[in-house]
Amino acid sequence: MLELKAKCDAKKAAQAALIPNEWRIKVPKSLKNVLDIPRRAGILSKKELLITELDDVDIALAKLATGEWSSYEVTLAYCKRAAIAHQLTNCLTEILFDDALAQARELDEYLALHGRPKGPLHGIPISLKDQFPIDGVEITMGYACWLGRISDSNAVLVDVLREAGAVFHCRTNVPQTLMWAETYNHVFGLTVNPYNRALTSGGSSGGEGALIALRGSILGVGTDIGGSVRIPAACNGLYGFRPSTGRIPYQGAMNSMVGQETVESVIGPLARSLSTIKKFYQVVLNAECWRRDPKILDLPFRQDHYELTANGGHDAKYSFAIIKTEGYVLPDPPILRALSIVADALREQGHEILDWDASDHREGVELINEIFQADGGADFIEQVGVSGETHILSERSGAALSTLEVWKLNHRKETYRKQYLDKWEKAISPMTGRVVDAIISPVAPHTAPKHGQYIYCGHTSIWNLLDYPSCAFPVTKVQASLDAPDPAFKPLSGLDAQCNAQYDVRETAGSPVALQLTGRRHKDEHLLGMMQVLLDSLAHSDQYDPQTL
Repeated sequence: MLELKAKCDAKKAAQAALIPNEWRIKVPKSLKNVLDIPRRAGILSKKELLITELDDVDIALAKLATGEWSSYEVTLAYCKRAAIAHQLTNCLTEILFDDALAQARELDEYLALHGRPKGPLHGIPISLKDQFPIDGVEITMGYACWLGRISDSNAVLVDVLREAGAVFHCRTNVPQTLMWAETYNHVFGLTVNPYNRALTSGGSSGGEGALIALRGSILGVGTDIGGSVRIPAACNGLYGFRPSTGRIPYQGAMNSMVGQETVESVIGPLARSLSTIKKFYQVVLNAECWRRDPKILDLPFRQDHYELTANGGHDAKYSFAIIKTEGYVLPDPPILRALSIVADALREQGHEILDWDASDHREGVELINEIFQADGGADFIEQVGVSGETHILSERSGAALSTLEVWKLNHRKETYRKQYLDKWEKAISPMTGRVVDAIISPVAPHTAPKHGQYIYCGHTSIWNLLDYPSCAFPVTKVQASLDAPDPAFKPLSGLDAQCNAQYDVRETAGSPVALQLTGRRHKDEHLLGMMQVLLDSLAHSDQYDPQTL
């Protein structure tokens, strides 16, 4: 392990050397909220601040297409801001600034020569979770024993995005094994939350969450097997979309538990606006990825589904179900307040709110936990081999299941999915006469907790088990005056008591409060359209306060 530690130290030193001296900052370790540091550091010009403060990628694309902004100056602005974000939160793994600037120059030359953008993402710097190989670049995916592993090809998605004109300026930190709602590994260490560095940035796409919150990227790509896109999005006040399987190509990407197909990991975007999420999804789905990845459906982006054409469009009235608790863990006061804000806003705009019975979620959460532990920890042991790398999490899986036992798990999953499908089919709206259009629920029973205290992922993992598309979105901020602990609290379970005991309104004050909206399997575009309906309603609410920067 000493030899491995020396390799980790050398990697961190090499990483630090890639940040130019003129982009370096000094900030007291005691400073918790660092959101405003990039503005005050004096490193970015006024134009670079303007570029990086933009949330809507469509506006940036329009300026890049006309040449009002060059790809080089946009990329340089995001490289500077990513460097600052990393020094504040430890969010990066691979720093690719030189390559990104070279790509940007080529794009500017293309525009000058042809008079048109190279593709639908021309000149947009995109950050990648440390699962996406780039030819010639080292990748560790949170494993110290992977140090020295150089990729000899790109992930399919890397090729798709590059062909669309995207620029890759960095990759971001992940937890060891990826199976953790915290972002920490032996190589790069702990990624912290820019709203409060004593709190977690979430996981496993926690590097993306911290980076995008600090505007070091306008669009990031993560993965989600139990909440790993939505959890960091919620912790950092972002939008995070978990698509259904079969839509975004995973071919060539690295992963843990390779070959485990009972509940598959999916790739999803994180951003500061829904429009940016939609743009990413639209571009990738229209790239005919089924020609490169055998698991991808030949199903381009369905604009009519997004526009909700069959049901009267975004201005029609819709039925939303809402989950406050599954009867096992009660959300903290800020989450309950956010649920009320959203429900009230939708009702005021004429939409319907129905209670959703989630008492069967506990069964589903227990089932997905069994699925993830079916190998008895063999995947981790195989990865680290004889390297001496230790497992960061103290918990260990039980004995590995037999093939027959895994088959039985698969059968239980399909049975559970069928039962849930039937439940949704029977959930007829009194107002519309159709089934419920979407479900609103917590991402977690709490906002971003202190490091090491994210102990329950059931609110997100249930939708992975069902393979339902789900999008996290910010609603408000924790306020000590409004979110005091409930003196009459009575725990629903031992886990509920543990979660409640961790609630510290003073420590979390000012943190983002997020929820998620969930739709039906492979109705992803419809779900994004319903997200737009929800946001349009929230825009009329004086309690809606998603912007904390």
